[in-house]
Amino acid sequence: MTIKNEFESLTHQYLDVLYTRASELEAEMPRVEVLVQDTVLKAFESFASFRQNEDFKAWLLSLLDDVVYNQRRHRHAA
Repeated sequence: MTIKNEFESLTHQYLDVLYTRASELEAEMPRVEVLVQDTVLKAFESFASFRQNEDFKAWLLSLLDDVVYNQRRHRHAA
């Protein structure tokens, strides 16, 4: 299995979890979608640093928290 396929397989399992968590943090669906997209992109870019013994779901949710924090910080700074 290629790294890309492994990433897609793992991510696909948790898309609903990401959308649910993002929906808890943002009321507007367009923002929820941006949060999930940005999280998946960040996860793909960082996948080489993911350690196989880590919990992928927890890792993804941690990345989502980082994305939310950074977007809110950026919004408030503007």
